[in-house]
Amino acid sequence: MRTWLDQDHDRLITRSRLYFEHAGNLGELPEGQDRKTVHLPRSNLFDVAGLQAIMATIGDGGDW
Repeated sequence: MRTWLDQDHDRLITRSRLYFEHAGNLGELPEGQDRKTVHLPRSNLFDVAGLQAIMATIGDGGDW
């Protein structure tokens, strides 16, 4: 079986696209539930530009 994600100390390789969302936007789990489905916006593509935007927000003192 081919894995869709591989990582080591030097790299992160994906066989597909990755999307992200700020954890604070995901909401909490309802009482008695141990998981939930989250929907990630396709506009939040985890690529070089997306990572740079996250790092810039953190560098400017923003909450990310």
